[in-house]
Amino acid sequence: TAPDPGVTLTGGGIRIETHDVLVRHLAVRVGGELGPVPAEDRDAVGIGSDRGGGAHDVVLDHLSLTWGIDENFSTWYRSTRDITLSDSIVAEGLDESIHPKGRHSKGILIGDQTTRISLLRNLVAHHVERNPYLKGGSSAEVLNNLVYGWGPRGGWTQCNLSDNTGDNLPVLLNFIGNVYKPAPKSFVGPPVFAKGAASGTRVFVRDNFGPGRQDAGDDEWKISSMD
Repeated sequence: TAPDPGVTLTGGGIRIETHDVLVRHLAVRVGGELGPVPAEDRDAVGIGSDRGGGAHDVVLDHLSLTWGIDENFSTWYRSTRDITLSDSIVAEGLDESIHPKGRHSKGILIGDQTTRISLLRNLVAHHVERNPYLKGGSSAEVLNNLVYGWGPRGGWTQCNLSDNTGDNLPVLLNFIGNVYKPAPKSFVGPPVFAKGAASGTRVFVRDNFGPGRQDAGDDEWKISSMD
């Protein structure tokens, strides 16, 4: 059968702009070669559409997503909802490549007002930042992931839900059962970080381990920092 026109290849990656999609058992390697797709749009997988009913009810399972130029995985547009990324490897976003902003190793972006995003049992490794980054108005569950080897540039290199744009849209996050393991050059601090969190932001944390909380006897909130 013909491929769904809402699922396209973009410079080595995949863009999904439709609904009711299952993608399994693929290795997506973007790489830094020049091509017709702008570097700032070259994710391993990008999900979102401003057309019709938007992108929703998408499951991505047992994938290997590496060498993205912008992010390795992203959601965008407010109509994007009910997206699951599970049992996958998300790794090695390219840092010194062809992105117009310069150094740009980014892992996972949960974009503005994208809702009911699930990150389940993934290995997220070797990105400088966005491990993940949740933007204003988003809602997500981040459950049982292993994050390894983030960058040295402060709390926003890990799970960051800061209101950097000043839109004052709250983030809703369930953050449960995750392990954050630093590499030798990683910033060492609580893995959940927010600086300037919007009013109404809600974060539930349980059974996470990482810098600041290393055994079950520690206070659950040692995993979190909202400065």
